[in-house]
Amino acid sequence: MALVVPMCHASQGYIEYIETGAVDGRWLYNPTSLSCTTCHSQHTSFDFVNDGYDYALRNIDPVTLVIDNATMIDFEGSSNNCITCHQPRNSYAIPGPTGDYTITSTRFGPHHGPQSPMLEGIMRRQYSAVQKLYPAVGSAAHRTGSSCTACHMAESSDGVHGLHTFIIYEESCKQCHTSGVPTKA
Repeated sequence: MALVVPMCHASQGYIEYIETGAVDGRWLYNPTSLSCTTCHSQHTSFDFVNDGYDYALRNIDPVTLVIDNATMIDFEGSSNNCITCHQPRNSYAIPGPTGDYTITSTRFGPHHGPQSPMLEGIMRRQYSAVQKLYPAVGSAAHRTGSSCTACHMAESSDGVHGLHTFIIYEESCKQCHTSGVPTKA
Protein backbone atom coordinates (compact mmCIF):
# COMPACT_ATOMS: atom_id res chain seq x y z
CA MET A 1 0.00 0.00 0.00
CA ALA A 2 1.33 3.45 -0.89
CA LEU A 3 1.91 5.93 1.90
CA VAL A 4 -0.70 8.68 1.78
CA VAL A 5 -0.14 10.97 4.77
CA PRO A 6 3.46 11.94 3.81
CA MET A 7 2.17 13.25 0.49
CA CYS A 8 1.17 16.43 2.27
CA HIS A 9 3.69 16.87 5.06
CA ALA A 10 6.87 16.94 2.99
CA SER A 11 7.64 18.62 -0.29
CA GLN A 12 8.95 15.41 -1.89
CA GLY A 13 5.76 13.55 -0.97
CA TYR A 14 3.48 16.10 -2.60
CA ILE A 15 5.56 16.30 -5.77
CA GLU A 16 5.88 12.52 -5.99
CA TYR A 17 2.13 12.09 -5.49
CA ILE A 18 1.26 14.68 -8.18
CA GLU A 19 3.72 13.15 -10.65
CA THR A 20 3.04 9.45 -10.04
CA GLY A 21 -0.20 9.13 -8.07
CA ALA A 22 1.59 7.39 -5.19
CA VAL A 23 4.31 7.94 -2.61
CA ASP A 24 7.00 5.31 -2.15
CA GLY A 25 8.62 7.22 0.71
CA ARG A 26 12.31 6.59 0.00
CA TRP A 27 12.93 10.16 1.17
CA LEU A 28 11.02 9.83 4.48
CA TYR A 29 14.16 9.89 6.61
CA ASN A 30 15.28 13.18 5.07
CA PRO A 31 12.10 15.10 4.16
CA THR A 32 12.11 18.73 3.09
CA SER A 33 9.66 21.32 4.38
CA LEU A 34 6.87 22.69 2.26
CA SER A 35 8.02 25.62 0.15
CA CYS A 36 7.13 27.53 -3.01
CA THR A 37 8.36 24.64 -5.16
CA THR A 38 6.05 22.21 -3.38
CA CYS A 39 3.03 23.70 -5.16
CA HIS A 40 4.82 25.36 -8.08
CA SER A 41 7.33 24.01 -10.57
CA GLN A 42 10.56 26.03 -10.77
CA HIS A 43 11.42 28.40 -13.57
CA THR A 44 13.66 26.78 -16.13
CA SER A 45 13.93 30.08 -17.99
CA PHE A 46 12.05 33.30 -18.46
CA ASP A 47 11.62 32.59 -22.19
CA PHE A 48 7.89 31.89 -22.02
CA VAL A 49 7.51 32.15 -25.81
CA ASN A 50 9.90 29.27 -26.52
CA ASP A 51 9.81 27.31 -23.26
CA GLY A 52 6.17 27.76 -22.30
CA TYR A 53 4.73 28.97 -19.06
CA ASP A 54 6.69 27.52 -16.22
CA TYR A 55 6.55 28.10 -12.47
CA ALA A 56 2.98 26.96 -12.83
CA LEU A 57 0.91 25.22 -10.19
CA ARG A 58 1.64 21.53 -10.13
CA ASN A 59 -2.05 20.63 -10.21
CA ILE A 60 -5.09 22.44 -11.59
CA ASP A 61 -6.92 19.27 -12.64
CA PRO A 62 -9.92 17.79 -10.77
CA VAL A 63 -8.87 15.60 -7.82
CA THR A 64 -10.08 12.07 -7.13
CA LEU A 65 -10.34 11.67 -3.37
CA VAL A 66 -7.98 9.14 -1.81
CA ILE A 67 -10.49 7.92 0.77
CA ASP A 68 -12.68 6.14 -1.77
CA ASN A 69 -10.77 6.50 -5.07
CA ALA A 70 -14.07 7.22 -6.84
CA THR A 71 -15.27 10.67 -5.77
CA MET A 72 -13.89 13.53 -7.84
CA ILE A 73 -13.95 17.19 -6.81
CA ASP A 74 -13.29 20.02 -9.25
CA PHE A 75 -13.03 23.52 -7.81
CA GLU A 76 -11.85 24.65 -11.26
CA GLY A 77 -8.32 25.98 -11.37
CA SER A 78 -5.86 26.88 -8.67
CA SER A 79 -8.02 25.63 -5.79
CA ASN A 80 -7.66 22.08 -7.15
CA ASN A 81 -4.05 22.26 -6.02
CA CYS A 82 -5.38 22.67 -2.45
CA ILE A 83 -7.73 19.66 -2.66
CA THR A 84 -4.79 17.29 -3.14
CA CYS A 85 -3.88 17.64 0.56
CA HIS A 86 -7.02 19.06 2.12
CA GLN A 87 -9.07 15.87 1.94
CA PRO A 88 -9.78 13.02 4.36
CA ARG A 89 -7.85 9.78 3.88
CA ASN A 90 -7.11 6.51 5.65
CA SER A 91 -3.86 4.61 5.71
CA TYR A 92 -5.57 1.33 6.64
CA ALA A 93 -8.77 -0.55 5.82
CA ILE A 94 -11.92 0.48 7.66
CA PRO A 95 -14.12 -2.50 8.57
CA GLY A 96 -17.68 -2.81 7.40
CA PRO A 97 -20.74 -2.41 9.63
CA THR A 98 -20.89 -6.08 10.67
CA GLY A 99 -18.99 -7.76 13.45
CA ASP A 100 -16.78 -6.38 16.18
CA TYR A 101 -13.62 -4.41 15.61
CA THR A 102 -10.99 -3.46 18.17
CA ILE A 103 -9.54 0.00 17.77
CA THR A 104 -5.84 -0.23 18.57
CA SER A 105 -4.73 3.24 17.54
CA THR A 106 -5.36 6.70 18.96
CA ARG A 107 -5.34 7.91 15.34
CA PHE A 108 -8.26 5.75 14.23
CA GLY A 109 -10.51 7.20 11.55
CA PRO A 110 -9.85 9.41 8.58
CA HIS A 111 -6.81 11.66 8.63
CA HIS A 112 -8.18 15.11 9.43
CA GLY A 113 -8.65 16.88 6.12
CA PRO A 114 -12.37 17.66 5.79
CA GLN A 115 -11.98 20.98 3.99
CA SER A 116 -12.66 20.04 0.35
CA PRO A 117 -15.53 17.58 0.99
CA MET A 118 -17.10 20.08 3.40
CA LEU A 119 -16.90 22.85 0.82
CA GLU A 120 -18.31 20.52 -1.84
CA GLY A 121 -21.09 19.41 0.55
CA ILE A 122 -20.30 15.68 0.49
CA MET A 123 -19.24 12.96 2.94
CA ARG A 124 -20.99 14.59 5.85
CA ARG A 125 -22.90 13.03 8.68
CA GLN A 126 -26.56 12.95 7.75
CA TYR A 127 -29.02 14.20 10.33
CA SER A 128 -32.52 13.64 8.97
CA ALA A 129 -34.10 16.31 11.18
CA VAL A 130 -31.93 19.03 9.64
CA GLN A 131 -31.27 17.49 6.22
CA LYS A 132 -33.50 20.06 4.54
CA LEU A 133 -31.17 22.81 5.87
CA TYR A 134 -28.14 21.44 4.01
CA PRO A 135 -27.38 23.10 0.68
CA ALA A 136 -27.34 20.78 -2.33
CA VAL A 137 -23.98 19.25 -3.25
CA GLY A 138 -21.74 21.87 -4.85
CA SER A 139 -24.11 24.76 -4.14
CA ALA A 140 -22.91 26.29 -0.84
CA ALA A 141 -22.03 29.99 -1.15
CA HIS A 142 -18.36 29.44 -0.29
CA ARG A 143 -18.22 26.83 -3.06
CA THR A 144 -20.02 28.78 -5.78
CA GLY A 145 -19.04 32.34 -4.94
CA SER A 146 -15.50 31.95 -3.70
CA SER A 147 -12.51 29.60 -3.74
CA CYS A 148 -9.69 28.37 -1.54
CA THR A 149 -7.37 30.95 -3.01
CA ALA A 150 -9.89 33.82 -2.92
CA CYS A 151 -10.15 33.49 0.86
CA HIS A 152 -6.69 32.25 1.84
CA MET A 153 -4.59 34.10 -0.73
CA ALA A 154 -6.50 37.34 -1.22
CA GLU A 155 -4.77 40.60 -2.03
CA SER A 156 -3.63 42.26 1.17
CA SER A 157 -2.62 45.73 2.18
CA ASP A 158 -0.94 44.74 5.44
CA GLY A 159 1.62 42.18 4.18
CA VAL A 160 0.75 39.85 7.08
CA HIS A 161 -2.49 38.32 5.79
CA GLY A 162 -3.53 36.94 2.41
CA LEU A 163 -1.25 36.38 -0.55
CA HIS A 164 1.12 33.47 0.10
CA THR A 165 0.74 33.61 3.89
CA PHE A 166 -2.52 31.60 3.50
CA ILE A 167 -3.90 33.59 6.46
CA ILE A 168 -7.36 34.87 5.64
CA TYR A 169 -7.41 38.60 5.08
CA GLU A 170 -10.72 39.57 6.67
CA GLU A 171 -11.13 42.58 4.40
CA SER A 172 -11.54 40.18 1.48
CA CYS A 173 -14.51 38.58 3.29
CA LYS A 174 -16.41 41.85 3.02
CA GLN A 175 -16.68 41.43 -0.75
CA CYS A 176 -19.38 38.82 -0.11
CA HIS A 177 -20.26 39.47 3.53
CA THR A 178 -21.29 43.07 2.98
CA SER A 179 -22.77 43.41 6.48
CA GLY A 180 -19.41 42.59 8.04
CA VAL A 181 -17.05 39.73 8.68
CA PRO A 182 -18.79 36.76 10.33
CA THR A 183 -17.76 36.15 13.91
CA LYS A 184 -17.01 32.78 15.47
CA ALA A 185 -19.90 31.31 17.42
